Amino acid sequence: MAKEVTVTPGETISITVGAGGAGAPGNGYSGYNGGASSFGSYIYCAGGYGGAAGSGRGGNSGGSYGTRGGDGNYTFSAGGGGSLFGGGGNYSWQGRGDASGFGAGGGPGAGGQGGYGSQGFVLVEW
Repeated sequence: MAKEVTVTPGETISITVGAGGAGAPGNGYSGYNGGASSFGSYIYCAGGYGGAAGSGRGGNSGGSYGTRGGDGNYTFSAGGGGSLFGGGGNYSWQGRGDASGFGAGGGPGAGGQGGYGSQGFVLVEW
């Protein structure tokens, strides 16, 4: 999300970078949501949602530029949602399909743990 804001010289602004959501611990469990990222009270971007149990769907990325994780079915499972700064995790038959970069969702797993989402991202320019 890009937004121009007016700040006061010398003002202290808290920046929060949300943690990536943990993947599902195993079959029948959903993945965990990622944490929110913010720039003081000026900008707030929610973290992505964890992948849903039994759906074959990876987690999505959060914020305004986030994309929903791809849907899967019994013959194909899509990866997690990507962002401008990172790729969604791929479907993984064994192991985890973790996201890369920043602000992306983890991929679903088959018979095991789902992939972890990547942490958020805050860029400040002046």
